Amino acid sequence: MFSNLDLVKLTVPLFLSSLLAIVTNLVDSAMVSSAGEAAVSGVSLVTSLDILLLIFFTSMNSLLGIQFLIPLGKEKAYTLATTGGAIVSVAGNLLLIPIFGVYGSAIACIVAEMTVFLISYWNL
Repeated sequence: MFSNLDLVKLTVPLFLSSLLAIVTNLVDSAMVSSAGEAAVSGVSLVTSLDILLLIFFTSMNSLLGIQFLIPLGKEKAYTLATTGGAIVSVAGNLLLIPIFGVYGSAIACIVAEMTVFLISYWNL
């Protein structure tokens, strides 16, 4: 079905994405470690909440899009949802990163995933 090269092409970006997320979390904690335990706890809490929301909405988007919209012949709705999410992601990053930094990017990502979810849900 898939060759070993195909599997490597799929897993390397996933691995790099996970590695980047781990390094970013470590750097966040290290940067605020001089501010005390409360600051480190706050960063950990925000990071955990961000990851939880992102996993939830990404999973729901996969379920709605690939398991429902495409089998129902609603490829245009799926394309509209993913395009809408991409537009929200780019706009959100442009607006929020200058203000909030990496947290602005996290907020934009979650809002983009929520947008994909809502558009997919409304098109069922």
